[in-house]
Amino acid sequence: MAYQEQSSFKIYMADVGLLAAKSLKYYCERYNPRYMVNPYTPVDKIVRSMCLMGSESFEKVVLEELKALKAGQENLEGKIDGLEGKIDTIESKIDNMESKIDAIGNKLDDIESKNANRHLEIESRLNALIEDNKSIHEVLGEHEISIRTLRRRPV
Repeated sequence: MAYQEQSSFKIYMADVGLLAAKSLKYYCERYNPRYMVNPYTPVDKIVRSMCLMGSESFEKVVLEELKALKAGQENLEGKIDGLEGKIDTIESKIDNMESKIDAIGNKLDDIESKNANRHLEIESRLNALIEDNKSIHEVLGEHEISIRTLRRRPV
């Protein structure tokens, strides 16, 4: 959070504290704390304590609560800063992984093109062998090759 935002937030919280104190004072003047539904809820405890104590001691209680809220806020800000650092680290790792994935994709494309070239080369050599085999069949004759093939097979 920028400094200006932090200071305006602190001013805002002070205004909220004063407004809450005024509202609680009005609540105390208007309602009797003996008739509260649940005197143990945080708001009712504050109202009850405000109504039963003097305004100076109530201001001390409110000031202590605001200090506790401020300490909690600073703690949360520290945790948020830590999380932002972790997020930055994760983002850099993701960028690194993306570059590695791109490199792997490029290598895969190269391998696929080499594989296609080798496939065409093997196919052309196989076609040449088939043509040579047909020529040998014609020279020796079909029946000679069939006889030799049958001799090689066990009966």
